[in-house]
Formats: sequence, C-alpha cells, structure tokens
Amino acid sequence: MRRRGERDRSRPQRGQILMDSTPARPSLLTPLGGRFFFALTQYPSLWAAGASLWGIWDAREIQRMAAPMKAVSRFSEAWLDARSPLAQIKQLQAPVLILHGAHESTSTVQEVQSVKEQLTGLGRVCDVHVFADAGHGLPQETQACCERLLCFLRQSC
Repeated sequence: MRRRGERDRSRPQRGQILMDSTPARPSLLTPLGGRFFFALTQYPSLWAAGASLWGIWDAREIQRMAAPMKAVSRFSEAWLDARSPLAQIKQLQAPVLILHGAHESTSTVQEVQSVKEQLTGLGRVCDVHVFADAGHGLPQETQACCERLLCFLRQSC
C-alpha cells in the first residue's frame, strides 16, 4: 500500500506536466476511475469534472477492515489522511459522478452517501448511482455506466 499511495500522489503531478506540454483543454479534463479521485482533491482547479468508479474514499477504513486479517501493516492516521479523498473533501471543486455497486468491497453505500451529503452541503454537484446487484468493478453494468458517464460529462464539461 505504501508504494501505491506514493504512485497515486505522483499521477496528478504527471498529469499537470502533460497538460503543460500539450494543447489539452482544461475545460475537458476529467479524472476517471477508482483511486484517481485523489487527483480531484490534490489539484482541484485542474478538473472540469470527475467520476468515481468503485473508488476508495477513506484509506483509514480500508486499514480498519484489513487489520483483523493483518493483511497490511499499520500506517499513521496522517499518512492515510493524505491519501484519502474523504479527509480532504472540502478541497474538491469539480462536479462529481459516483457509480457504485451495493456489494462493493472497498467502500460502503453509506460511505458514498456520506460523500454526497458532504459535497452537496458544500454547494458542490454530486450525482450518485448505486447499482443494487453489483459488486466491485460493476462488470454487469458496463453499458449503463457508460451511458451515465457520457450524460454526466456532457452536462459538466
């Protein structure tokens, strides 16, 4: 997890370098994916929108879930907070789409609903769709996810 966390922290920086060296239109830049939501909180002014597809919102929760199995070593709360979008949610500015499976193993439906409540409470746009019969990766929901994502991007960018 330590290396993964460090890689995640460097990806948005590499995105900034790419943006500075190409004719990318900032109004169309949108990080998509699970862990890429971290980019929205670390570089909030870069993004037109963001979409979380089965993402991890709170690294502290992952550590708590894994602790009984001793699958990962213990990390400090500060280290985990620095890698948790939930701990830095006030920095997020872009409209957000969250596509989530009700049986997701990396974050709960309650966690996702909490994210939506916090963002809307801050005056941010947050659209959440929970797929009732889906788990991690939403493999049976590809078409529905693509349609929702395209609609969201058309409205937000």
